[in-house]
Amino acid sequence: KSDIVDSMIRYVTTHTKGIEELRSSIQRMLDQTEGKTTRKAQTQRDKYSCLKEIADECVTIDDVTRTINKMFANEDRPGATRLSSCHRSKGLEAKRVVFWEYDRCGAYATLGWERQQSRNLEYVGITRAMEELVLARSMG
Repeated sequence: KSDIVDSMIRYVTTHTKGIEELRSSIQRMLDQTEGKTTRKAQTQRDKYSCLKEIADECVTIDDVTRTINKMFANEDRPGATRLSSCHRSKGLEAKRVVFWEYDRCGAYATLGWERQQSRNLEYVGITRAMEELVLARSMG
């Protein structure tokens, strides 16, 4: 499992009062990142947006954890989705790759070496696809 998946599961399982408490907590976390442009805030927004989509389709906390595990945790299962950063995807390949917010690569780079590192990571992300590459732009 990835660190992201583990983090999502830990967050979900701390909400022992039920799905409505979880949904409210997710919305508070999304509200806290509203208008913030740091890398950390964007990462948090991505995580909680994903959790919101999952939680909105579930009835119980157990449903949410099962859905997360089914979607992301067993990456070796045929047809499973691998959720990964470009750093973690080095050396891996997949038939179909969705490069999420590819246009934000380097958005936080200010120094020359940081911009070069961002270009290198963008190259890694783009070259992971064996058959199909989907480039998904950011919405903002």
